Amino acid sequence: MKLSKRSIMGILILGCIAVSTSGCAGKIGGIIGALSPEIGEKWQDYKEQETIIMDNPTDKAITFKIDDKEYTLQPKEMKEEPLKNGQHTMTVPGKSEPIPFEQKETYRKSLVNPTGSQYIIWSDVYRNKPGSALPSPSVRTSLVYIDGKEYEDLLQSVNDYFVPREKNQPWRWGLDEEMPEEVTVSNYDKDSTYALKYGKIYRATDFVKDYESYQAAKK
Repeated sequence: MKLSKRSIMGILILGCIAVSTSGCAGKIGGIIGALSPEIGEKWQDYKEQETIIMDNPTDKAITFKIDDKEYTLQPKEMKEEPLKNGQHTMTVPGKSEPIPFEQKETYRKSLVNPTGSQYIIWSDVYRNKPGSALPSPSVRTSLVYIDGKEYEDLLQSVNDYFVPREKNQPWRWGLDEEMPEEVTVSNYDKDSTYALKYGKIYRATDFVKDYESYQAAKK
């Protein structure tokens, strides 16, 4: 496979993410940049404090409660709402008891999933040098199943009613964001080797479309 030949300070090239039975599984790259990544990340972190993302990926509207406040999400609607840190409950159709969950100080734009739908977190490893070591020996491809069909890559399937996101893990890019082919890092040292694992969260149907496009592009 090929890697981007661009070499810009502060930019990590996206390389092969893992080795599976089918060989190298990974994406290759273009570029995304920022004038001041450190300032940008701090501002983004500030904006995301005490904030949740509510999503309804189904074809039907849903009304539910967090604590005593009622919310309605239309089909395919996503909305951002404030939520104070601490213990909360979620009341959803079909569940006889409220679902307890905690909004922690370190959480940023966690997912509220009142329909209990399946979401996929698709990760990749961003590196500045081809062949550099993976962030952890545990970074390996895994299998997930959507409507009985098997998919393999750096994948995680979740369907909890509350899916926590701590800082930018387990996903960095949200439902309405594209996963870039390159990322910036602050305090970049050109003599160091970087291998950073980041992910994007998908509605299951959106993941299938992107995954199939990615597989088609590899052929």
